[in-house]
Amino acid sequence: MIKNHYNTLEINRYASIEEIKKAYRRLSLKWHPDINNSPDAHDRFIEINEAYLILSDLEAKQKYDKEYDYHFISLKDKPNFDATGKTFRQNESQQYQDKDLNNWSTNARKQGEKYASMSFEQFSQLVKAIIKESSIQTIVALFYAICGVLGANGFFSMLIGLRDTKPTKILLGILFIFLSIVGLFLTSKKYRK
Repeated sequence: MIKNHYNTLEINRYASIEEIKKAYRRLSLKWHPDINNSPDAHDRFIEINEAYLILSDLEAKQKYDKEYDYHFISLKDKPNFDATGKTFRQNESQQYQDKDLNNWSTNARKQGEKYASMSFEQFSQLVKAIIKESSIQTIVALFYAICGVLGANGFFSMLIGLRDTKPTKILLGILFIFLSIVGLFLTSKKYRK
């Protein structure tokens, strides 16, 4: 049977990425071995990190959800066979049918073990840095989109100005395109870092 990462993060199968992130932050800070004296804190912390790393990655989550649905939702209704008639999980040493998902799960577990060996202070600083970088990436992406809209607006303003022979619309269009190019250059520079 595969691991139930949704139960590990105490969320439902259809949780949004924001709900997944909130659950991870709450549980990882609660179960870090430096602050939780429970004998199973170390293992629970690793499971929380493994669940988060699988469920927060879109491609890994899609592959996991396929297997989750097969094993947890459809288990009562289906025998353990795939469409070809072969057993669904031919290699019992692997947790998942999908090879990529097995690799990601192994790497996620190793990363969880690495996080568990960090002091709570180091780990909380890492979580803060990840949250900060995610916020910056969101702002940069939003600014990038605004620059694109500004450039399109400038282009259409120029076309309308040329059609109606209005120099103010042409100049405004050129200004918008210039601002858009500068903004796109600055945001692209951030993405290259």
